[in-house]
Order: sequence, then structure tokens, then C-alpha cells
Amino acid sequence: MFLPDESSVLMADKFGDLLRFSCDRPNEEYEVVLGHLSMLMDLAIVDRGSAICTADRDEKIRISCYPNSYNIKVSKHFHSHIPRKLRKHCGMRSYQ
Repeated sequence: MFLPDESSVLMADKFGDLLRFSCDRPNEEYEVVLGHLSMLMDLAIVDRGSAICTADRDEKIRISCYPNSYNIKVSKHFHSHIPRKLRKHCGMRSYQ
């Protein structure tokens, strides 16, 4: 997923890490933005790029500040579904 300014690309790996790759400097190493303990299933950039909403395989959702992702705004665990209000706010899809 491209950041709003299209300067970088965000990609998740199968270990739950969210990685940022620079579009301006393609030979530069990637940077780990944040990490979950299980594989990321969905990602959304919210609040015009000031926050990242991520959902993992263990039904945990985290909304973190961006680029300072160590500042977590919301962290929730849902057993069966993601509430519609949160899905709508984050722009996430529902997987069932």
C-alpha cells in the first residue's frame, strides 16, 4: 500500500511485521514500522496518513500513530467479528 504522499510503500511479511520501502531510494534497506505477534491480514492508512490501522490473524486490531507507531491509539481483540464502526473508520474489509 502506498503512503498518501507516494514516497514509500508499506508491505506486511508473513511474520506480522509491517515494512516500509522507499520509492525515492530503491536501493535503500527497508524499515520495520510495527509488528504483531501473528500474520497481518489487513492494513489501512487513516487520518490522512497520521495513523495506521492493522488487523492480524488472531483477531487483534491496532490503530497506531504514524510514523511513531510505538504510540498505539487503540488495541482491541475481537472474538467473532470486527464492529462495523471500526471497519468503516479504518476502511477495512471483512474476512469470514
